[in-house]
Amino acid sequence: MTPETFITTVFFTVQTGQHVLDIGAGQGIFARRFVDRGAHVVAVDPRGFELNEHLLTARRLTIQKFIINDSAHYDLIFARNVLQFLEKHWVFATLFPWITDHLATNGVMAIETFFAEPKPPFSKPLISTYELAELRTAWLQWPELLAGQYEYHGPDMQGALRHFSTTDFVIQLP
Repeated sequence: MTPETFITTVFFTVQTGQHVLDIGAGQGIFARRFVDRGAHVVAVDPRGFELNEHLLTARRLTIQKFIINDSAHYDLIFARNVLQFLEKHWVFATLFPWITDHLATNGVMAIETFFAEPKPPFSKPLISTYELAELRTAWLQWPELLAGQYEYHGPDMQGALRHFSTTDFVIQLP
């Protein structure tokens, strides 16, 4: 399994007219790719961008603040490389139940987390690590579309080779 396997699996679930929430969207690279597939996208990131276009709404908010006021339902909730920066207790006690309540019938939740020793440009320590087994325990009743935990060596944003531990988890609400 590779990061590309995760992205490919997720993108094939998105169809025209569906609603997508991109948690930790950054500058909107994946949000824009979902829009290119015809989805209506809400992108949330505290260091991201503000935008309100035809199919894309971007909010500069933490996910903690966003979920307080959001009542929408989504066909896909996408969280790539963001959960490791959140307190694990809050993720399991608050975020995951919120996702359960806000996924549409047949909706997909896609999580990818990583662990690597912090160094620039990611100098903030990673708060949480997520093992596949604990994610499976939280979502036992939902069928998996993709699940895996793997390690790889690859370039970071500066091009330096680093060791990453990654967990991918994609499930679908029945």
